[in-house]
Amino acid sequence: MTKYEIIENPKLREELASRIEVLDKIGNLLILPGKEYATAQQIANFYEVPLSHLNVIYFQFYQELLTDGLINLKSQEVKKMKAELQHVVALEEIGLGKSVSNVNLYSKRAILRFGMLLRDSGVAKEVRTQLMKIEEKASDVIKAADITEEVKIQMAIGKAASIQRSKPEKEQPVYTCAPLEITDPKKGTPRGRKGDPTRKSPLEKLFTIFYRLPVSEFIFPFVSNTRKDKRRNEK
Repeated sequence: MTKYEIIENPKLREELASRIEVLDKIGNLLILPGKEYATAQQIANFYEVPLSHLNVIYFQFYQELLTDGLINLKSQEVKKMKAELQHVVALEEIGLGKSVSNVNLYSKRAILRFGMLLRDSGVAKEVRTQLMKIEEKASDVIKAADITEEVKIQMAIGKAASIQRSKPEKEQPVYTCAPLEITDPKKGTPRGRKGDPTRKSPLEKLFTIFYRLPVSEFIFPFVSNTRKDKRRNEK
């Protein structure tokens, strides 16, 4: 953000219009006694510029000033206000001379708006500088908050990962094969058992015999018999 960006960017001016505390840092802003408003002449005195400079901004940026709280007093209201202030301040010095019958009053937001728009005022330039500092400080606070939040998230993720690693691994189940049983479809009981769980069926006995013998003992005899049958047939 730059000083000229404040002058050119209405959206940025709207965001900064509430920073009226800047006015107290810059100088001694005189407002109407007992009121939160100032006349155009008081504002011109504060920014050290001719009244004509304010009139240019008034006509060019009237809508913005209106949203800031610009009010217009007619003849009867002006007379009443003069009567209240004539023994308190010099009316001529604040733009309320005898010939004045219609006057605009500006809130502090509107006064700050003039400071954001006056190009050739040294006081207005200082106002824009202070606004930039406030905005930069606010931006740094937001960035710091974002970084803090990101650190918290990373710490939470690291803590969750650490807890997950510290958990003991579940033991894998060991699967075993049940002993072979051949069931008689008619009786629904293991064939050859007859109530004795240690008694083996014929097929189990045969399987046990072949399993314990060397391979050559139960393969080669079959091969030898097959060759003898083949020779016998050739003769």
